[in-house]
Amino acid sequence: MCVYAAAVTELQGSANQLTLNVINENMTSYSADNSTLILTMSADVSQVLVSDLEPDTVYSSVLTVTVHGGSNITSDPDVTRTTSGG
Repeated sequence: MCVYAAAVTELQGSANQLTLNVINENMTSYSADNSTLILTMSADVSQVLVSDLEPDTVYSSVLTVTVHGGSNITSDPDVTRTTSGG
């Protein structure tokens, strides 16, 4: 029998900022100039369209919510592949 414990983080206050990191997983080095796209927006944004992605490429995206006072919580990565574009 396996028991898994999850850590729960409770943030106090309303969201102040959202940061979306989109990482090109096909790059061999994360230090490459175009391997990561970082979008920072106000907390009232409900959707974002990320354009100019490479075709047939694996991307990992992570959303961070920051509240007043600087505390934040980050989502688990969401991995997806763009279409071939052909």
